[in-house]
Amino acid sequence: LDGTVESFDAATQLTFRTSLAAKLPAVEPEDVRIISITAGSVIVQTEILAPSQTAATACRLGSRRRSRSSCRLSR
Repeated sequence: LDGTVESFDAATQLTFRTSLAAKLPAVEPEDVRIISITAGSVIVQTEILAPSQTAATACRLGSRRRSRSSCRLSR
């Protein structure tokens, strides 16, 4: 991501979570939890709570293309 850790404010975090959720089936922005934000441009580690096993599997497959994301079933 472009920017700095300081510029990754609440509004930017919401945009990031919304964008990531939109790429995954049945995942809402509130299902994406930002675990950490560190410098290196901006490196964001996330956990995605998928509402179904199908969504969790799709998430895991999709997250292999995105670094630092983990997916787990929310129920």
